[in-house]
Amino acid sequence: PAPDSPSLPRPKLGTRLGKYLLLEPIGRGAMGVVYKASHEDLGRTVALKTLKTTSDIPENQLAEFKRRFQQEAQSAGRLTHPNIVTIYDVGEEQGLAYIAMEYLSGQSLEDIIAEKQALSVERITQIMVQICEGIAFAHKNGVIHRDIKPANIIITEDGVAKITDFGIAKIQSASATQTGLIVGTPSYMSPEQITGKGVDNRSDIFSLGAVFYELLTYEKAFPGDNITTVMYRVVNEQPSPVSVINLAIPPQFSPIIQKALSKSAADRYPDAESMARDIQNYKDLAAQQMSSTVVLNTRDAQSTMVMSAASAQTVVAAPGQHGVPASPPARRVPVVPLVATGSLILLVVVWVLFFKDGASSADALGTASLDLSLNLLEGTVRLDTSTHTIRNGKVLIPHIDAREHELSIIHDGYTDYRTKLLFAENEQKKLNVEMRLAPVPIPAGVDTAYLTVLATPPGIRVVTNTGRFVGYTPLKRILFPVGKHTLVFGREYYENQVKDIDIKKGQELKLNLVLEPKRGRVSTAAVSPRGVELLLDGVLQKPEKDGSSYLLPVGDHRLTLRLAGFRTFEKDTAISETEELRLNASLEQLFGRLYINSDPDGAEVTVDGKPLGKTPVRVESFAAGRHEVKVQKGPMLTTQQITVEENKEFSATYKLESALGYVRLIINPWAKVYVDGRERGVTPPLDNLELKPGTYAIKIENPAFKAVTRTVTVKAGGTTTVEHTFK
Repeated sequence: PAPDSPSLPRPKLGTRLGKYLLLEPIGRGAMGVVYKASHEDLGRTVALKTLKTTSDIPENQLAEFKRRFQQEAQSAGRLTHPNIVTIYDVGEEQGLAYIAMEYLSGQSLEDIIAEKQALSVERITQIMVQICEGIAFAHKNGVIHRDIKPANIIITEDGVAKITDFGIAKIQSASATQTGLIVGTPSYMSPEQITGKGVDNRSDIFSLGAVFYELLTYEKAFPGDNITTVMYRVVNEQPSPVSVINLAIPPQFSPIIQKALSKSAADRYPDAESMARDIQNYKDLAAQQMSSTVVLNTRDAQSTMVMSAASAQTVVAAPGQHGVPASPPARRVPVVPLVATGSLILLVVVWVLFFKDGASSADALGTASLDLSLNLLEGTVRLDTSTHTIRNGKVLIPHIDAREHELSIIHDGYTDYRTKLLFAENEQKKLNVEMRLAPVPIPAGVDTAYLTVLATPPGIRVVTNTGRFVGYTPLKRILFPVGKHTLVFGREYYENQVKDIDIKKGQELKLNLVLEPKRGRVSTAAVSPRGVELLLDGVLQKPEKDGSSYLLPVGDHRLTLRLAGFRTFEKDTAISETEELRLNASLEQLFGRLYINSDPDGAEVTVDGKPLGKTPVRVESFAAGRHEVKVQKGPMLTTQQITVEENKEFSATYKLESALGYVRLIINPWAKVYVDGRERGVTPPLDNLELKPGTYAIKIENPAFKAVTRTVTVKAGGTTTVEHTFK
């Protein structure tokens, strides 16, 4: 109520409470009155918040009010900061407990938002940074506010933001509030507060994001007609970006607010200082810089309009005002006053919006989409009045109007699901819905037990041999009639399974199934060049013995053909159980550049067995991929495997020494390796020995087995393999 409301007690002028002279009531809470008062010795004007310590309300409620009252004094009293209301004194007298705090003359952020006051972007930035700094100071001193909202932030007459009402604050060293207790204001509470989980300073970060969202857009981040809807949206939905709701807001603010409003605390800003820095430096978050602004506002407008002197950006106004015809929420049109400053720009904007074939409002329709995932394989969903088919647990709905819609999902055997979804322009919303099985009515006198069915893949349809639908897996402890039954398990693209069960009264029968996918044949025999690799949905597949035939799961898949040095080929296609899919493609050869030199120069260069000439050798267009390079001059030789990349140059200078040979080691499981009695390392990772031509005694030793010695002869440029498996 207003301060002069008859519902407020009006003490006689001059009444004292402790050392304070009560001047006039200025507000009322649930259990007491806030007075404007004066300290009789210091002459300081204060706000005196009182609480009746005797009341006819239930004792447990009174105890809770007392606890919160003391909590506010304890938490805020330890904080001295320019952006936090100052606590001067606490006491109790005449059946009233009281807190004397800084008297603030100004407006709450709630009133500023409700009045849609015209604020420049820079002024909004100042307010947000000040609030962050105050909260950061509280966090550093171990205090979590837990009820940050516009009503608890005062903007004084000299423009300073002050945080008030620490009544449900949590002091981190205290244990007054336990996990599982929900406190706060739903529209600004974090998901962990709503779900009753433990909170830390990042819960306040979420609340800051919700407050700043409302300050930037004059719309709540999580709107709703009732508390249940609001709480659902806080936990499950992402609000539209602020720059979409208010086109005048620099787009750099959107990622800041979205990060603060992350559902997971780990994805938010770790502290309020980090958030303040990004807000303060928002211009540096993108290359586009804002120019100076002129603020235009109409009291009836949905949001404040900020117009740049360089380019006109507008914010939509509520429909049906100032002679603008009413239209659905998604087709709002701006209403702006024509003023001298920037009037030419405004005339152009008005002409485009009102006379140019209505293009602006029409273009805003049908730009959103919904990607819906369900635990139902089939069925239908409704978005408003349109019906869409579920296919393998997926529904994609394009061309959705940017407004609020109602989503409903109804399926036999499951509890109906309904919710409202708010879409912004160009928003691509993803939603996972876990439908819940409806209770199955069991006739009187029928004994029951529990049935659990887990399966791979999930989402397998379970029916009885009589055709009664049971549900989609996983099914966990569902009531089921006792006795013998036959269950049929099926899913598109998988082989059905039939299983007889005998379920006993009061017991739980657990089934764990694996359905084999149906397979079709795919051939790469017509693909050139030979030797390509085939990937199914990004996973490398193993061919049959002929090297070009594959047995792959049927259904819609993405097939990828790849080979080093060639451009990758991709194709979305359906694999059939009955008809072979013959892939016919020619992969495009890629080219790079090759430069080979040697020390000394004049060596013969051979690549993949083909001579290229004497060093230095340069080839401007050389096939990309893996190659073997051999560089030889007389008895001096080196051989290397190289990779040439597309549009890049491979360059190497090889120092030629006495010709060497190689010993390739394939040892299982592992061994120490000795060459003529000298230890050379452990294989793996030692897989190759580089040796001068000659004969050597190679000893491999594993302490769990008998040592083995092999005699090998190494030839210049050749490779000898030593392979052994310890048994």
